Amino acid sequence: MLLSLVTRVTCSGYPRNQDDLSTCVGYPQQDYKEVVETMSTPAMGEIIQRQFDELRVVRISGEGQRSAAVPTVAESTRWPFLVAYAVAGHGVLTHRGRPLDLQAGALAVVANSAPYTIELEPGAVLLLVQVPDGAVKPYGKAFQNAEGRQWSAGDGATSLVGHLLGGLASQLADYSPVHPGQLSRHIVGFVGLVCTEVPSPVGGSGDRILQRAKEYVEDHLGDLELGPDRVAAVHNVSTRTLHRLFEREQLTLSGWIRSRRLDHCRSDLEDPARDPESVSSIGSRWGYWDAAHFSRLFKAEYGMSPREYRTSRDSRRPYSDAPQLASA
Repeated sequence: MLLSLVTRVTCSGYPRNQDDLSTCVGYPQQDYKEVVETMSTPAMGEIIQRQFDELRVVRISGEGQRSAAVPTVAESTRWPFLVAYAVAGHGVLTHRGRPLDLQAGALAVVANSAPYTIELEPGAVLLLVQVPDGAVKPYGKAFQNAEGRQWSAGDGATSLVGHLLGGLASQLADYSPVHPGQLSRHIVGFVGLVCTEVPSPVGGSGDRILQRAKEYVEDHLGDLELGPDRVAAVHNVSTRTLHRLFEREQLTLSGWIRSRRLDHCRSDLEDPARDPESVSSIGSRWGYWDAAHFSRLFKAEYGMSPREYRTSRDSRRPYSDAPQLASA
């Protein structure tokens, strides 16, 4: 799990006992035995970890690191992909036995469902981004096709994304975006742009139509007229054909529209800057003009009403809003 990984990196030397373990930021007590058994080299360095809406971001730096992590099933479901960006220096991310060599400016995307190790040379800085399921959905196929790939600093859109991630890394400790959910979606969208440069193993016009349909839906979620017939007409295909394209991914178009609307509503309810807005106005922004209908759908998806979700915001965050720092 990501927290275990970054906490091992912040320990100054081996944790010899439970008291030594307390010098590591946020490490669960029950994981002490795992830490002692899996740390193969003393680690000295600094960690900064933040969470923006559902997006987790960690910056690791130090005097040479070797760490291992095993994502839990719950983590791999909620954060299905891990993005690694080499801010400076050189590191190696080994995933499913395959080493990905990361020189400064390089980017890699791997599935967050298998054990992996990270080795950093002295002076290296690595940014890890756990991509949340809700934000990745519009680009899910692209991320799947790109899984296990790496890009060097000079590869196409990678340099553009590198400027974004490098800037985020440089101000990670202090940056407080007005709308964290928008930041999360933009970061994932830019990484998705890099992933689209990987050719699909299946290819074909159907994949292109499906991706364009998803993009159209994402851009028109607040439109009351948004529905299968409208999307099909815009893309010059029959409604039946469009349904079949979504069924190939075990989806329905109506269900896709609903899940995307609800995820944007959830993100806005999570956003403290939007607290002055009423729950009903947030629902109407994303196509739910009937407040009662919106509340029922939201509760069915997230297990609580929109109002309850907003008021319980702080209790759901695994990372605090303030950065957690540790240095040797």
